[in-house]
Amino acid sequence: MEKIPDRVLKDVGADLYEGPTRFGHPKGLMTLFFTEMWERFSYYGMRAS
Repeated sequence: MEKIPDRVLKDVGADLYEGPTRFGHPKGLMTLFFTEMWERFSYYGMRAS
């Protein structure tokens, strides 16, 4: 995959995320992942009863 030059990103107004990260991803993504996992675990747990 080719890296897009910074000047091109600035020309189109795209900002790169420079906030805190966890494993190279925004921290909120981990919260979203575990919430979704919890919801699915609960759903399939109720279906098994």
